[in-house]
Amino acid sequence: MKPFILITRIIRILENMNETTIHTSEGVYDIVKRKASVSGWVYVAGYNSAAADSQFLEILFTMIGIIMIVLMVTGIISGFGSFFVYKPVKNLVNQVKSVIRKRKKKMRMNLI
Repeated sequence: MKPFILITRIIRILENMNETTIHTSEGVYDIVKRKASVSGWVYVAGYNSAAADSQFLEILFTMIGIIMIVLMVTGIISGFGSFFVYKPVKNLVNQVKSVIRKRKKKMRMNLI
């Protein structure tokens, strides 16, 4: 069937409706009609709902995968960042502890 004839048939079907479903040998198509308020043109869009649903699932799983990768990378970067930021603090705490231990040991030796 020629595209122009198909489009004119669809527009006739949609004259009193804004949405309809057309069954063809290639699948089921949802057809939507909208009239532009500014220009008065009639826009007709059709899509295969089965193909759209399968693409929706592909997009959903891809986005979940991307989000998981971003979260893992963020966790790794924050872990390394925390390690390097708090390393000087840890060294300072260890030095203070060693000084305290030496003083306690010295005090014990003086008591004996």
